[in-house]
Amino acid sequence: MEFFRLFTAVLPPSPTLAAIEKIRDELRERIDPGSIRWTARGNMHVTLQFLGDTAKDRVQEVIAAMTGGVSRAAKQPEIDLTVGGVGAFPSAQRPRVVWIGVQDVSGGLAHVQRAIGRRLRESGFQLDNKPFRPHITLGYVRRRATQGAIRAIAEVVRGSHSGTEDDPAGHAAGRVPTKFTASDLLLVRSTLSPSGAIYSVVHSVPLSSASDKISSGESARE
Repeated sequence: MEFFRLFTAVLPPSPTLAAIEKIRDELRERIDPGSIRWTARGNMHVTLQFLGDTAKDRVQEVIAAMTGGVSRAAKQPEIDLTVGGVGAFPSAQRPRVVWIGVQDVSGGLAHVQRAIGRRLRESGFQLDNKPFRPHITLGYVRRRATQGAIRAIAEVVRGSHSGTEDDPAGHAAGRVPTKFTASDLLLVRSTLSPSGAIYSVVHSVPLSSASDKISSGESARE
């Protein structure tokens, strides 16, 4: 039986990705080389639901859950999101993942995430029950990361919530907000390779009538 490693996500538009990429590159200059595996621009996204290895013959069930979930949340206004503020999981002192936050002020993205999750669970899918914290991963901290790198990450996280916007270090810390409107909900397949994960879009569901639908199979990598 063939399995696909799947997740549902929202992709920021190119101008937002360019701004995030600049923040990532400025962070890279502040942290010891080799301490973090940085996320490529084409792999930056906001995950809503991670399904993991899923039997190919169940993909249509996932698509039905996506369509039904979006339909249930269809009466909400456009989903406007703001990117800004660097953080780390599980904490700034013991970082494994470095991310930039996504503020869902209206709660529209969380509404869609819950609606899809409910449909997926009704279909028998096992999902993570952790609270939804929308973010975009900037990089993964390597086990061999230096103590200097760990300290630098902690400083970046602290700095992202203080200071002035015209401070270059503040920009690198993600304090300069970038706004975008979520246009499509994507079902993405992740294929692991020696050079890193390669993402491809399996299906998309417009989040508003103005959305331009992305065709099945379109690559999510730029």
